[in-house]
Amino acid sequence: MSQPEDTDEMVQYSKIVSAAILLSLDSFVPFYPYLDVPAPTPDSFKTAIRAVILENRATFDIKNGYVPDLRRTIDRILFERLGYETVHRFDWWYKNIFIEGPGDYRVFSRWKRVLLGAKNIESEWADLRLPLRISESSKTHFLKAIDRTEITAIYEKIYEMELSEWDLDMYTRHGLDDEFADPWMRIRLIFSQLQYRKFMGWLLSQLSPDEQDAFHLGATQVAVRHNETEPGTMLPHPITQILPDAHAFS
Repeated sequence: MSQPEDTDEMVQYSKIVSAAILLSLDSFVPFYPYLDVPAPTPDSFKTAIRAVILENRATFDIKNGYVPDLRRTIDRILFERLGYETVHRFDWWYKNIFIEGPGDYRVFSRWKRVLLGAKNIESEWADLRLPLRISESSKTHFLKAIDRTEITAIYEKIYEMELSEWDLDMYTRHGLDDEFADPWMRIRLIFSQLQYRKFMGWLLSQLSPDEQDAFHLGATQVAVRHNETEPGTMLPHPITQILPDAHAFS
């Protein structure tokens, strides 16, 4: 393929490049299980992604600036090395879990801010209109979902270590020291979104359709009170906040 020119193509190309770079880093591998990366084994998956990067880099150099289709290269090499199931799971992970930056998170941010604002105020949490049988346990589940203590401890340990030769090359080539390209920023965003959506999936599984509608209305009223949505405008239905086919990929 030639250099992407269409704006949407450029966005999609930037996103898949960002995913490949992140997945190839030695310093990212410890976060694989926390971000549900579909790796049969971490080393084999990381090595396959590195093979993709090296092949595309070589093709770019040999063909004088020709930009290979990185996504097709990923699918082909993952299939050759790790099989169709890994290709299928990667496709689902990339579409549903990986996010490049805060802009990818906006569709979930209003709902999450409503819950964050209500979690420490008893009357606000009650206004969410969750059934009494699950109101307190849902708050406990939510607080556990948003807790980043464990991944922060891993990051702090890794931060004290020297970068591997591969990681140093990636940081240098792609400016990963920049705050907008910082791997840790992306790790936090992906983890936060994933945990939040898993929580919402669990919560809705505990509610009847009528209870879901009551929750939707209650959360919208809280959102209006905090200027998260306009009066008369509902938040998106909570079903839009969960992961598709979550049980098949848990």
